[in-house]
Amino acid sequence: MAIFIGLDIGTTQIKVVAINEQYEILQQESMLTPVDNDSYGRVHDATRLVQSCQSIVRKVLQGLNRSQVKAISVASVGEEGFFLDVSGKVLYPSIVWFEQRRGSSCDKWIREHPDARLRTGLALKPSYSLFKWLWLSDTFPNVLKQAAKWISISDYIGFVLSGTLCTSFSQATRTYVFEPFTRSWIYPWIDDVFPNGTDMLPPVAATGSVIGYTTSSTGDEWGMPPDVAVVVGGHDHPIGAIGCGVKSSTKILDSMGTAELMYWPVRNLDQSASGSYLMEQGYTGYPEGPYYLAAGTYSGMIIKTLCRLLGIAFDTVYHMEFTKPLNPSELLVIPNALGGKPSFSMLSLTDDISTDEIVIGALEASAMAIKTVMEAMCASTSDFPQIIAIGGGASKTALQIKANVLQQPVHSTHGIEVVAFGAAKVAREAIIKGDREPLTYDTTFPDLRFKEYYEEKLSRFKANWLRIKKDGIR
Repeated sequence: MAIFIGLDIGTTQIKVVAINEQYEILQQESMLTPVDNDSYGRVHDATRLVQSCQSIVRKVLQGLNRSQVKAISVASVGEEGFFLDVSGKVLYPSIVWFEQRRGSSCDKWIREHPDARLRTGLALKPSYSLFKWLWLSDTFPNVLKQAAKWISISDYIGFVLSGTLCTSFSQATRTYVFEPFTRSWIYPWIDDVFPNGTDMLPPVAATGSVIGYTTSSTGDEWGMPPDVAVVVGGHDHPIGAIGCGVKSSTKILDSMGTAELMYWPVRNLDQSASGSYLMEQGYTGYPEGPYYLAAGTYSGMIIKTLCRLLGIAFDTVYHMEFTKPLNPSELLVIPNALGGKPSFSMLSLTDDISTDEIVIGALEASAMAIKTVMEAMCASTSDFPQIIAIGGGASKTALQIKANVLQQPVHSTHGIEVVAFGAAKVAREAIIKGDREPLTYDTTFPDLRFKEYYEEKLSRFKANWLRIKKDGIR
């Protein structure tokens, strides 16, 4: 029996899934992602990150025949990465993806590149890799002077495993110096920030490409044999879509984690849509590649914040039940745009409102944001695609609220770490050709009694949230 490993480095947790040739899950594990602070904000230390990944891979292989491991692939959050010197040593921790560190170089660059959104297909916000590089050039200029290469988090783990530097199309897309329409680096922008220009960036390869193999040394460190194929993974949302069978425009992925985003694979990108502040564009190369990515909210982070402020156990939120709509004149939660510092406001907060109603209001806000971005993404289609929800936020209560707001069934997978499963699926199909949809869905149907209630509430939500998004994202 062949074994394939998928590793997912998420904002909150690191997850690993082991599958066999029939896509059956043999074992899965998760652990908290280690986070540090560099006096300016949150960062990921390379040594701690690697040690955590090694530990959880070894744990998932306990009880399995490690000699049967054939391939491993890695997914992770985007925008993050490490600068390496000529020997491959990490020069500075990875600034977490949602950190927005603006310096004089960042502000100057934004002023001088009014066409940036049209070139990259991305909103102009300081969370992308380019702006982290510019902040480092202002704050720690020696880091860039000593650097020989920059590599994304998922591809850094691939480098540790194989000794080969390579990045995925989907991670290159998140740097802000890559053009998904031509699938190439934007050379003048790279030369502006890197002393060695494009030599600082690794080759780009499609998700599913084999870049190298483990050695006896690396295999022992990870609890695997030598000669395990190391396969290009990528940004977590596209890999999650692969995991749950979202591979054409008939389906759309709702990734409900710390942040919530919609991923929609399409046949061709429309560069004229780059001006929309509601969606972004990218490319994976697997199996075709073009996609739209629509930013929702920091839904998971908002719920955690409310639980902390209200003294509610976080786990209980996902077991809440309700049988009737709240009064339409009452609470409206307005989250900020993704890409800004995680925050939210509450309108019509009265002195008799319950804590349950506040939390439900936050779940409604997530669903109404997704309804709004889906209308923008799918404006050219007569019917909304089938919605597949994944992630820690895809609870029974959250899915029921979402189905009620959308007035559309929402499909989900429960108990499966879908992004890690997607990475394992990528690893498997790099070695054994062929593709099928191995996961089955549970379906949450909308309650028609909520239709008029949410139509009214959605109109109030849009009037407030869209104004904030326009003001918050260039």
